[in-house]
Amino acid sequence: MIKFFRKIRQKMLTENKFSKYLLYAIGEIVLVVIGILIALSINNWNNNNIRAKEEGSLLKDMIIDLNQNIVVTNNVLNIHNNLLIKNISLRKALLTKTSDKDSLSNLIRSLNGSATPTFSASTYKTLSQTGLNIIQSDTLRKLILRYYEVHLPYVNEKSNLDPKNQFQFLLKPYFNKYFKIELDSNDSIKRTTNNSVEMFNDNKFLNELHITILNRKRLIQHLEKGKEKAQGRIKEIDDYLARGNK
Repeated sequence: MIKFFRKIRQKMLTENKFSKYLLYAIGEIVLVVIGILIALSINNWNNNNIRAKEEGSLLKDMIIDLNQNIVVTNNVLNIHNNLLIKNISLRKALLTKTSDKDSLSNLIRSLNGSATPTFSASTYKTLSQTGLNIIQSDTLRKLILRYYEVHLPYVNEKSNLDPKNQFQFLLKPYFNKYFKIELDSNDSIKRTTNNSVEMFNDNKFLNELHITILNRKRLIQHLEKGKEKAQGRIKEIDDYLARGNK
């Protein structure tokens, strides 16, 4: 093809058709430029297509992580909600000063009961290493960044200050004072009530129990809020992918 154009140029020069040669040369340059632009456009399209596929794959993996965080949160919430019911029942028993020993032994075990969530952030860590700019939407990128850098660490922090830790500082002295652990014939732990009359009249114990209940309620609220944030990110990512950013 190059030889063909070269022969045409040479023929024009030998025939002294300089003006036609000049027009031809300009046209040839234009064709070359157009060819280069087309090649660059194809290359950019391929690169954008590869990036979009990688972005879509990472976002879909992130949805899996977020759904896993919701499952974990629900499990922990179930545990704390059940423990909260028992904590409140114990408080009622102290306020009314009426409860049998077996019930008290069962309720007292709820004081140091706990559960701490372990959240997944593996896809976000991958994104952080490869570059968050792969997410083309500035809005979605900021929402994801805020969830993993602000909301999730906050819930983690509050979860690590759960009522089990409060029990160690607030209620354990009363636990040792009013309850004792024995072993039955099968060497299984059996908790029994000790000094129950004094316990029912101990306002300090009741006050500390109030604080423990309040802390557990706050933890439940934090977990619920964290779950809402995860659900929100899932919806936003789904909407983004549905618009064709796959």
